[in-house]
Amino acid sequence: AFRRYTGRLALLAGTSAVSAFCETLALVALAPLVKAIASPDGAFEARVPLLGDTVRLTVGTLLVFTCLAILGRLALQVAVAFLGAGLTTSYESNRRRELFGAFLDSDWAQQSREKGGHLNLLMVENVSRGTQALRSIAAGTVAAGNFLVLLGSAFFIDPLAALSLAGAALGLFILTRPISRLSRRMSQEKTQNNARFAAEVNQAVRVARDIRVFNATARVREIGAAVIEQVRRSRFHAQLSHGLLPALYQNAAGLIVVGGLAVVHYAGYGQLTQLATVAFLLIRALGYSQAFQNVHHQIAESGPFLEQIAAMEREYAATAVSDRGEKLPSVEKIAFEDVCFAYKPPELTLKHLTFEIPRGEVVGVAGPSASGKSTLIQLFLRLRRPQSGRILVNGRPLEDFALSSWFDRVAYVPQEPQLVSGTLADNIAFYRAGVARERIERAARMAGIHEEILGLPAGYDTDAGEAGSRLSGGQRQRVVIARALVGEPDLIIFDEPTSALDVHSEARIQETLSHLKGRVTLLIVAHRLSTLSICDRVMVLREGEIAGFGPGEELARTDAYYGDALRLARKGAS
Repeated sequence: AFRRYTGRLALLAGTSAVSAFCETLALVALAPLVKAIASPDGAFEARVPLLGDTVRLTVGTLLVFTCLAILGRLALQVAVAFLGAGLTTSYESNRRRELFGAFLDSDWAQQSREKGGHLNLLMVENVSRGTQALRSIAAGTVAAGNFLVLLGSAFFIDPLAALSLAGAALGLFILTRPISRLSRRMSQEKTQNNARFAAEVNQAVRVARDIRVFNATARVREIGAAVIEQVRRSRFHAQLSHGLLPALYQNAAGLIVVGGLAVVHYAGYGQLTQLATVAFLLIRALGYSQAFQNVHHQIAESGPFLEQIAAMEREYAATAVSDRGEKLPSVEKIAFEDVCFAYKPPELTLKHLTFEIPRGEVVGVAGPSASGKSTLIQLFLRLRRPQSGRILVNGRPLEDFALSSWFDRVAYVPQEPQLVSGTLADNIAFYRAGVARERIERAARMAGIHEEILGLPAGYDTDAGEAGSRLSGGQRQRVVIARALVGEPDLIIFDEPTSALDVHSEARIQETLSHLKGRVTLLIVAHRLSTLSICDRVMVLREGEIAGFGPGEELARTDAYYGDALRLARKGAS
């Protein structure tokens, strides 16, 4: 997870090592400074073996030396803080960008399987836990530099104390391993409970109206409370292990320092000045050595979160969509040749579809529920690929053309219009850069919504509200139709464009469809046969097969389903 950041971690370790060296110099100078202040002549004398002579240092010299060492350490600590902050924030933004991009690049089959709130949980909770792990590793890297320098200094002053320190740090690390393993198990449990909690909350928000209408509030509250309790228990165990480890380590380290000093004293090693310096170094070094255990504990706790991110990225990458192929200049003709599709092979959802649609024709698709209409739309939109057979565009396989080029020539109007936060102009342009206001207004006129937009206080700059809440159902539908038209496509697919509209709004949509007839190819999937009245031909699907395909009047005589539906529609209208 952090391999790309090894260079920055190495720089961090080097900087922290120099900082620790400055700290060591300041600590080593403290004892001579105290002795010099206490000396009648205000000086400290000591024989330096490397120089083979006695060095005499005054209080002023020692004060300047100590201050310079402290200021040098301060400057290096600022650099370490800067490097550490840049490291963790870079990781966090990169991981979120890559994870979000991997999801967007995956195919529709993968995206449609995504559980509500799962991607958001990965990008917020899991990436944050990864950031914490990297921050801990960075802190451990800093501690490693400090520990090695202090250990080396202690070894230079007293080898026995230094060896005792190294052995004690290793022993503490081994003794606390079981707590880290327990923390990892608790973290795995917490990861699973967090995912379930996010899914339950997302589902409750999505069906909040139905929960209230069906008087299920109490039961949903019970389910939510049970999941929350599971999250609480897993968090409690994880935080308990996380809190116990430093306490055990710190107190054990203190006992080791006391024991080490006792050994040094009773073994007859060192003078008072030397012993005090070693004690300072031992305490500081053992404090840094605790960071190693914290790193191991943090990684053990964050491991499941990192593994979950890696697993989802692999899953997204395995279904990444390629955009290779030629540019499609226009859609003149579309043909299906013996096309079959199955969600769970060998059980076919669509069976041996063969038909052809020339440019400019209006084709309706009708059929009972679960007959394959939605799947047919997904094949037209290249959201899914057939298991067998071919889809041809202008006489050539659809796969010959780049996916982005296909989407430039095809537009889609869903059954439930999806508006995003922003202005009406933003919703019509829909993330497409460089769409001029003239094109937006022309598309709105064709969709029959231009005059109504001008009647709003801010016109096209009116805020649509959350999910288009400031617009009526018919207005939202026509805004989405304008969104489809702004790209000047050759083929527009309508999925139940009037199923949820009142009579007046349906009439406006019918006017829009009539206005588009002959200009572009239209594929209209609808249950309301009044919506299909403008169609040149109607395809009737039944159990994944084409039961009939021809003019509406002809189908009324030859297809039982279409004839019955037409009679019921006329009876309802009368």
